[in-house]
This record gives sequence, structure tokens and C-alpha cells, in this order.
Amino acid sequence: MSRSVNDSPSLVEAQLRLLAAIQDRLIPREGEMPGAGEIGGAEVVAGYLRERPALHRDITTALDAVESTSGGQASFRRLTDDDKDAVLKRVEAELPDEFETLWRQTYNSYYTNPAIQEKLGAGALPPQPQGYVMPAFDESRLDAVKKRGKLWRDA
Repeated sequence: MSRSVNDSPSLVEAQLRLLAAIQDRLIPREGEMPGAGEIGGAEVVAGYLRERPALHRDITTALDAVESTSGGQASFRRLTDDDKDAVLKRVEAELPDEFETLWRQTYNSYYTNPAIQEKLGAGALPPQPQGYVMPAFDESRLDAVKKRGKLWRDA
């Protein structure tokens, strides 16, 4: 494990390359949509690890398992897509929690990417005030509760 200047865990270059290759199998290129690794998802996940060091152990454990299952350093990237998928399925079966952390952070990095949001038509607006619009609250939904009256006592 390497450490950055602020002593937060970070990934070394070989781990970043492996993570990008894994991400490209978890979310592969499809038509105009780039793969997760090809749009820089590994670097985004590395940023998540600096912000949330608790994720580091799960991610590196999953990366180490993929590396050892595929035959050593850089071997995963040389496998066929079918063989890569088989390695990932095996690691997922053996380390479900760690693998879930890896794929969840891959999905987070991909679907929060402004370019991907734009391609999906979601836009990159913040949730409030320009983005999601809350529907008006229908006060009549509280009528049944109001009819019951006070069910508490003042303290």
C-alpha cells in the first residue's frame, strides 16, 4: 500500500492500470458509450480512497485477488474478454464483500461522470436548486393522522 502526502491510502500505478482494465469489463464500451476504465474511472476511485480510506482494504484485496487469479502482474489485461469475465466471477464468488465495494465504486465513478450523464440525457445539474424538482406536497395525505388527534402527552 502506498501513502500520499496527507498519509491517506492511494493506489500505485500498476493497481490503477489493473483497476481500469477491470472497470472496462464491469462497464464495457458499448456504441458511443465509453467503458468505465477508459474514461478515467480508476483515477476517480483512487480519489474516493483518499476521501474515504475505509474503502481501501476492500478495493486492494479485490485487486490482489484478480491479479493472483489471473496469473500475476499485468496478466489480467492480456486475457480474452471471456477469460477476464471468468476471473471476475471467481473473485466475486470468493470475496463478495470486497468485490461489491469495487463494482459499486466503479459504478459511482462512471454514472457521476458529467460526460456520461450528458450522453444518458441526465445532464450534470446539481440536485438543488436547478436539478431535481420536488413535487408539491399534498397536505390532504395527512388528514387521517390529523383526525386521530393528539397521541402524545406534553412533557
